[in-house]
Amino acid sequence: MKKSFIRKTMFLFITIGLAPFLLFTLFFVNKANEIEQERVEESLSTIVEEKASALQKDLKNIENETVNLSRWAVAVMSRQEDGSSLPQEYLRDERNVLGREPDSAEDTSRWEERKSNIFLPADVSLTPELIKEIKNSEGMEVPMAGIREQTPDVTYTYMVTAKGLLRVFPYLSNEAFDPNHDQRSDYFYTRAVTENPNGKAVWTNPYYDYGGNGWIITCSSPFYLNGELGGVVCVDVSLKTLAASIADFRIGDSGFAFVITEEGDVVYHPDMMDIISERGNRLQTNLLSNRNAPQSYRRIINDMIQGKRGVDSYQSGGPQNRRGDPQSGSGGTPNGSGGTQNGAKTRTASQQLAGETKTSAFNLMVMKDYKIVAYTPVETLGWSIGVEVGKSEYSVGSEYLTFGFWSLTAALLAASIALAYSLSRRVTQPIRRLTEDVKRIGEGEFRQVEVTSEDEIGLLGDAFNRMSREIRDYTATLIYGKSQMETVLNSIGGVMMILKPDYSISMMNEEGLKQLGRKDLEQSWMNDKTKNHANGDTNEHSQIISNMKCYALLCGQDSPCSGCPVKATLEQGKISESEVIRYQNIYKISSYPVYGESGGIQEVVVHSRKITEQVMMERELFQSEKMAGVGQMVAGVTHELKNPLAVIKGAIYLWKANQGKPDKQEDAMAEINESVARAEKIIYNMLDFSRTSWAEKEQISVRSLLEQILLLVRQEMVKRRINVSFVIEEEPLWLYGNADSFKHIFLNIITNAIDAMPKGGDLRISAKRLRDEMVELVFSNTGERIPMENLNRIFQPFFTTKEKGTGLGLWIVSKEVSRNGGTIQAYNDDMTRIRIVLPGKELSDE
Repeated sequence: MKKSFIRKTMFLFITIGLAPFLLFTLFFVNKANEIEQERVEESLSTIVEEKASALQKDLKNIENETVNLSRWAVAVMSRQEDGSSLPQEYLRDERNVLGREPDSAEDTSRWEERKSNIFLPADVSLTPELIKEIKNSEGMEVPMAGIREQTPDVTYTYMVTAKGLLRVFPYLSNEAFDPNHDQRSDYFYTRAVTENPNGKAVWTNPYYDYGGNGWIITCSSPFYLNGELGGVVCVDVSLKTLAASIADFRIGDSGFAFVITEEGDVVYHPDMMDIISERGNRLQTNLLSNRNAPQSYRRIINDMIQGKRGVDSYQSGGPQNRRGDPQSGSGGTPNGSGGTQNGAKTRTASQQLAGETKTSAFNLMVMKDYKIVAYTPVETLGWSIGVEVGKSEYSVGSEYLTFGFWSLTAALLAASIALAYSLSRRVTQPIRRLTEDVKRIGEGEFRQVEVTSEDEIGLLGDAFNRMSREIRDYTATLIYGKSQMETVLNSIGGVMMILKPDYSISMMNEEGLKQLGRKDLEQSWMNDKTKNHANGDTNEHSQIISNMKCYALLCGQDSPCSGCPVKATLEQGKISESEVIRYQNIYKISSYPVYGESGGIQEVVVHSRKITEQVMMERELFQSEKMAGVGQMVAGVTHELKNPLAVIKGAIYLWKANQGKPDKQEDAMAEINESVARAEKIIYNMLDFSRTSWAEKEQISVRSLLEQILLLVRQEMVKRRINVSFVIEEEPLWLYGNADSFKHIFLNIITNAIDAMPKGGDLRISAKRLRDEMVELVFSNTGERIPMENLNRIFQPFFTTKEKGTGLGLWIVSKEVSRNGGTIQAYNDDMTRIRIVLPGKELSDE
């Protein structure tokens, strides 16, 4: 890099073209900022003086009204009233708070607009002195209403006496206060009495209004009766209403106005309007107490506290939080975040003003930037008002940059042409030679490119040489990995092959080729294997079975096999399994999708293994279990056969005894025929149930199947006094599947239910058709419940609670249900229930 041509060229370009452009741009930007700053400082000074004058006028007017209200209070509270009883409209509510309730005949809403309300805490007894105060205080309604009518900014006017009585106008529900709330402990009262030795009208800092008007400030004035404190009169002003005079200022995205006290406490700030607090809590935000604020910003706040006027600027010290973010970088409580007393709650970020990015005294700058602040005192109140705006909002100066930009364009263009010519000679030609060498690497010739320089081109040549070595090593690793994968593939039992989406075979293991019984393919594979290893190629299968369809090679068919899981995998993109019968053997075939970079299925891995012996063992076990059930029914069937045989014997006796009486002999012969038919039916049912049948699936009547099974177990149910009933909601109702399998499933469930009711009970069977052509059968019995811990275990093999049970019955039932495409579930409610859902017809995906 010591002789880097690119570095030399870039240095030359910056020296000749870019440096003058930057110098000219800097000159014009600075000039534009100077002019713009002078204009903005003058404009801000005018705005802040106007805001201060309007605010002082509005608040001074309210202060005068408060003083007049205190004088009125002295007059009305000095009257002599009867303290023996109250007017009927003053009542204690359910919380024992004394308040004022309208007459039921009056319009309540209209009444509350014209009347005031009182609040006397529940724990304060009503004395004659308080009754006099209540009556006298009614005289305050007229001046209170007058103040509110003349001054739209006023939300409430009220009086709190030294005895704790509150009179407020307009009507405010007592539900706003706790039952034992003492108004004399509130901030507006203590501010006027404790913190006001001269007894003048004073303004509070912002606090959250009990009446639901958000942040307010209160002008409070004490009044005295015979030299003693009589109470305090107050006028509330909502900061929302003051926004018309001090909060309507905006310049761009960052300009805003704010008001602070002589201590630096916030009286108004646009960010405080987003803070939600508990009622009565004070805003505890002091702009001077934030230690993270820049020193220049603290200097401005100090000047405002001292009552100075002027225009100053400061620079933020770091990244700014968005306006309203509780993690603000300036202003707020001493820990750096604005807040309220007694755990006030703030809004979440999603509740802040949508899309606002304005900076404020609560939080500084999105990026390091200068802010300009114009400030002036509000003379009679001791407050100070400031207007802040970011310099980035007005320091554009685009009109001063246009000429300089276009004057340098021609010079930069000429420098670019010269640079392009030089790069073509020194860079393009070497890169072309390097490209030819790289092409050879891409063709498999892992050669080293020639490096003739020490600049970037030389570094690039070294990088290509390293790449060539790494590709050569990586290719060797891939060849070894492929060989290793084929070895693993060949070690797997059964047929393992990889198919393309068109069913053509990409690869097959040795076991698969051997099982094909194709000596020609096997010999060809051995010959190619020897030849490919000699050439260093391990692609042993491509020349043997490339583009051969699996169904043609394995089954000799022209189309995919019926029930092939590969089709389901290609359509659904998931693992699929199925059992296929081929050459008098049963095979279990599993298919697994292999996804490419685009997300589609690129190949399918297929594994086929012979499971003939396993299936035969399962069928023998199934038949054994069924015959065990038949053995349990032999006694009952024998008893069933005794009845028709007894009838036949009696009928033969009658037939012989009635020789010469054709009518009676004909009746006896009819009895014999009927009994023989009944015996035949019982025997045929037994034989039909006992026979082994693995026929194709078919449609079977639910009613016929259940009646056949119930006939076989009827004697046992009669013996145990078991009542059986079944309800089929819709006839005819069909099942689709293997009849032999269904017989075993239902017989096993019914015999288990009989065993659960040794002392008798009810067996109920219900069947109905569900959506998607499925049928639900529920077998319910009143016998012993299945313990909760066993509900998920009864379908596991070898699990049983019977002394002589094998634990295979319900396991076989579960497998047979699954084999027929259904589900089975056991649960308890008022009865023990087994719910089985089976197909009502052939499923479309089978």
